[in-house]
Amino acid sequence: MQATFCLIGNQVRGHESVARTVVDAGHPIANHTYNHLTGLPQLAPEKMRDEIDRAQDKIYSATDHTPTLFRSPGAAGPHR
Repeated sequence: MQATFCLIGNQVRGHESVARTVVDAGHPIANHTYNHLTGLPQLAPEKMRDEIDRAQDKIYSATDHTPTLFRSPGAAGPHR
């Protein structure tokens, strides 16, 4: 059985072996930003991109895997 793990960049820091174990076990992982800021849509575009890019870099450096999924903290995004 698989589960998708949403990894927060600053939480991967110091727990790289846990992140590697998740990836090595074949679980999909998602980028969940670096600092888990729930007001992501209110950030300036460059700050939003930095949150995503920093997490992507940290996750990759810990696991040698690049997430292709993204989950915004707090389900932030357009609402209908």
